Amino acid sequence: MDIIGEEIKDQVVVFQSCLERLISMIPCQYRKSCGTKLTHMKLRQIGSAINLDVKCVRGHIQQLWTSKPLVNRIAAGNVILSNAIVLSGSHFLKIKNWFELINVFMISKSSHYHHQPKYIFPMISEEWQKECAQIISTLGRRLVCLAGDGQSDSPGFSAKYCIYTMMETDHGKIINFSVQQIIPPANSVSLEKQAFKDTIHRIIASNVNVRIVETDRHVGIRKIIKEEYPCIKHQFYVWIWPSQLDRSA
Repeated sequence: MDIIGEEIKDQVVVFQSCLERLISMIPCQYRKSCGTKLTHMKLRQIGSAINLDVKCVRGHIQQLWTSKPLVNRIAAGNVILSNAIVLSGSHFLKIKNWFELINVFMISKSSHYHHQPKYIFPMISEEWQKECAQIISTLGRRLVCLAGDGQSDSPGFSAKYCIYTMMETDHGKIINFSVQQIIPPANSVSLEKQAFKDTIHRIIASNVNVRIVETDRHVGIRKIIKEEYPCIKHQFYVWIWPSQLDRSA
């Protein structure tokens, strides 16, 4: 069907009163031969989707309509909603509260956390692998300068996770990263060092011709580069504090 007018997005919010008015104009579709007036309507919620059951004057009961297409018997809009929460960097509770404020159906917390490992994380991982392969292919065998830094989930010596990220400086593209979790008897001090080691190992194993690596002055990382990667030139960041900028001005 052609839609005349402005472009309509894939999903819209519909008031129940407007939906009821539309349904009242539709005759019974039972076996495509009834054609009598619909007298009862029942909405069944499935996350953010609804199924519409109707009953006509002659007593025919049928499912007339569903608000979301089904993919493998799952409402596609429910997975799309979980995906949007993850990719926007938001939190389920915040989005749930927002939906409740405007009185719109929302998926449950258990459904959201079920969708993540089954659909969303594998999709993100697949897209990341494709992008990473494309970046490495673009680099070829030319000499590459990388800038790396680690970030822990909490400050001080109480960190449980550390993510180390490396960026190719000419194009500003993230080329690889590693996430490390502390496992006793190791301590949080060693997290960044191990995360760096895993990251640089994977990059070199991908046949990237690393010539320079820029990091902070982490003693453990300096030792790794010196002993295990002597062909790589190690440089340090130049940190300029706001007070120094004020004095220079």
